[in-house]
Amino acid sequence: MNSEADFLPGLIVDKYGDTLVLQSLSAGAENFIEYAVEFYQKELSPSGILIKNDAPVRKLEGLPLHAAWRGNPVTEARRVLSDGIYYLIDFAGGQKTGFFADQRRAYELLNGRVENGSVLDCFSYSGAFSMNAFKYGAARSTIVDISADAIELARQTAKLNGVYDKCEFICANAFDYLKNQSLKYRAASGIEPPFNFIILDPPTFTKSKSSVADALKGYKEIALRAAKIVKNNGMILTCSCSFHIGLTDFYNSQCEAFSDANVTAYLQSAGFQDERDHPILSSMPETLYLKYFLFQIRK
Repeated sequence: MNSEADFLPGLIVDKYGDTLVLQSLSAGAENFIEYAVEFYQKELSPSGILIKNDAPVRKLEGLPLHAAWRGNPVTEARRVLSDGIYYLIDFAGGQKTGFFADQRRAYELLNGRVENGSVLDCFSYSGAFSMNAFKYGAARSTIVDISADAIELARQTAKLNGVYDKCEFICANAFDYLKNQSLKYRAASGIEPPFNFIILDPPTFTKSKSSVADALKGYKEIALRAAKIVKNNGMILTCSCSFHIGLTDFYNSQCEAFSDANVTAYLQSAGFQDERDHPILSSMPETLYLKYFLFQIRK
């Protein structure tokens, strides 16, 4: 259940095996959350339901932040299998409902493009992009996230999929990491950059129209840095998850970055969130929030 896109504004419901996670993000949804719990208990008979109302957006409508279990609580990360990959879902401590199902279409772009290659997974969260890269034959992945909890979740996920020894885990600000790496390879002239495929999938850089300009500068900066450390003919997958960032503005920010980096970028693919879980309504532009571009970089 995906809020307005499924005609129930403010209500999010994700199902992981026999566990459900519900979120009410508006005052309207808050008024019928108990009815939703009752409905799903009757229709799906889950072992447990987590009402995870800890999203900061609730504060805009004067709603308190809290979380509560109905039925059997899950106190440890739960293993789930999706498209041949095991993921760990941290229900209580994880971001959103525990997993980002909206990127499943983007994962497919790695097929045929990462075999035997070196991947850089920036803003990685639990390492889902990296696990998909290994599924499609990648040799190594460097996994970067500012959250120590996210890096630990990525470590456990890599162990679960038998690829731990192929990963390097770095707990750092991805902006700083990209900057330091770009300076390193600029200083070491003649040394080939290390990465065949770079993923830039940051959290939203803006939650309001007033900060769109600054957000676009952020998207430009990370793309520029990435262009300097990707191999010749390598790929950069760049994503934005804010509906305040228009498709054209986002694309133009990336083109400006590549121009400033003095590289030629060829657009290979473009897309949006996975419509199977996150429908896009023509009558509501806000439901189109995630967009991505895949570029091949030539130097």
